[in-house]
Amino acid sequence: MAKKKDPETTTMTTTGPTDLAEYDYGEDQGEALGSEHQLIPFLKILQGLSPECQGEEAKGRPGMIANSATGEIYSGKDGIVLTLAEIGHAFLAWKPDRGGFAGRHDPRSAVVQHAQKTQEFGEWTDDKGNTLDDTFEMYVIVENDGQPDDWAILSFSRTKIKAYKAYMSRVGKIRVGPGRQQVPPLFAHRFRLTTQLVTNDQGSYYVPVLTPAVDNDVSKSLLRPDDPRFQAGKMFAQIIREGTFRVDYDAGKEESEGTSGGKADPEAAPF
Repeated sequence: MAKKKDPETTTMTTTGPTDLAEYDYGEDQGEALGSEHQLIPFLKILQGLSPECQGEEAKGRPGMIANSATGEIYSGKDGIVLTLAEIGHAFLAWKPDRGGFAGRHDPRSAVVQHAQKTQEFGEWTDDKGNTLDDTFEMYVIVENDGQPDDWAILSFSRTKIKAYKAYMSRVGKIRVGPGRQQVPPLFAHRFRLTTQLVTNDQGSYYVPVLTPAVDNDVSKSLLRPDDPRFQAGKMFAQIIREGTFRVDYDAGKEESEGTSGGKADPEAAPF
């Protein structure tokens, strides 16, 4: 019997410019995707039981910062530089027994007002037994080599709220322009996100640290209106205000703090 020949292998090659600026699709160019078709990732701080830290080949370590959409992981010690675009405040509802995201409520909603009036501080639930987490949000632009690179969300609840309010208190005091009377827009502010290990009676876990990007000085960290990062933040802020975006809150949920959410090794550094 004659031996069958192996099927021929076809190798696909691409020939084209490597500089994207050289591409010109002319009449075939597409339309920009609307924000409703895109998912805004979270930047979350990894804890001891975070999935990114599990297994022998895990790339994450407690204290690192992970992008929930791309899987990119950043050093918690060196941190990442971000441009602030917009802020938000809501009470996020979570199903019992890690059942997932159950809804987002305005702080002035009847659900939240009833819980705050009838229940212990910080132990709020809705009428379905879902936990209500008081949550502050930062919508940010991730920088890459000093240029705007991607959108993301930072979420602050429970012990993380302190870091958010500490930074925003500094931002709120700055004035510029003639007579130092102008309040800079939020998207003029740049800051660095790093992490810090804290230990209390609940265990050890990592929390965010927010510092102005240049010399820990809010005024030196301000962007000028013609800066591409300023413009990117302004555009992202407009999208947030229009509400035409998708958020996967389950992807942004961090592991609980302390013993229930994975105790961090106090000797481990946030690499």
